[in-house]
Amino acid sequence: MKRFVQVTFFADSLNIGYHQKIHEADEVESIKAVAEKIHAEHFAEQFYPAAIINLQVLDLINVVSKTSFFKLEFSGAESVIPLEKVIEIFEQLFHNFAATNVFTEYANQGRVYYLEFIPLAFDTTGSKLLIDLKEAIRQQNHLVKQTALAFYFEKELTRYIYEINQLAEQHFDDLTEDLSPFLRGEKKHLEIDKESESELFEKVALENYHLKLEIATLRDTIIAYHATDAQEDKTNDFTKLATIDYQMILRAALLLKPAWQYYLKLSRELSIDVSADGLKELLSHSVARDKLKHGSEKIEIDLLQTEVEWIDARTKLLKRVNRQIVAVKILTSDLERLKQIGVYAMKIQNENKKLKTMLEVL
Repeated sequence: MKRFVQVTFFADSLNIGYHQKIHEADEVESIKAVAEKIHAEHFAEQFYPAAIINLQVLDLINVVSKTSFFKLEFSGAESVIPLEKVIEIFEQLFHNFAATNVFTEYANQGRVYYLEFIPLAFDTTGSKLLIDLKEAIRQQNHLVKQTALAFYFEKELTRYIYEINQLAEQHFDDLTEDLSPFLRGEKKHLEIDKESESELFEKVALENYHLKLEIATLRDTIIAYHATDAQEDKTNDFTKLATIDYQMILRAALLLKPAWQYYLKLSRELSIDVSADGLKELLSHSVARDKLKHGSEKIEIDLLQTEVEWIDARTKLLKRVNRQIVAVKILTSDLERLKQIGVYAMKIQNENKKLKTMLEVL
């Protein structure tokens, strides 16, 4: 059997600066997408804390010092397959690997790809994201050893190459026959009855409407997020913020739900009832603690948590230095809202300190 492709695995970074880069993924978005898939596969029963994980991704991407590689050596022109298919097979095989860059070089009438990736895994609780090759391999398939990764990748690539070559030979005559009327300049007519014609028209019209709507939405989004500095200064819609400052503000906002849950726990231990409007009352200090009734403000807390998640999803990362993200662009209204939610969390934490002191005295 002819060996169409040879795959080699490199656990540590390679010196490939002199090769041509032919594919560059958004590393942050790639890691986010893989992290969500891993969590859904291994911790399906748990809620996926997108904003918390996104915060961890920012921390990880700024400290990652090395990546791993697959080297793919295609032996001839007939064996080289589209890069998109290479990445697709890679993603199907390795659920815990986030593809980042692909480099290439030509050799002996064939081609060489260097596929760079970042190995990811969650800890046993499903709440902390790690960049860890051994743990990533164990989590996606504990029966597969590191030394076998290249073998499985090469096997799937070879299978695809054989299927394509065999399919091409098998259907060449049929394909030529199907194309012959067009090659001779003949026309084929599609007969559609009146009812089918009407249904087809309605379907096309509906698809066209949705397509126009999507294009308009996409256009508005692109204009908003890629506005020039002059436009931003004029409209004052966006604020550019150092990443470290954004992370601090986001962390403060994300403390709201845990702080409230801890408040409810301390209240139960002190036999203090919390009314349905407990959160509002706590933040406004308008009602004495001993007059509160039993209940919790879970729905409002969850809505605020969801709001934080959506704000983080809308925030755009920019100004990269190597892998480090040094700034973000956030809607000014979103930034103010995050700060306000952070203030809520701080007030609840201050109240928690008082309750904890009361508990210690008892």
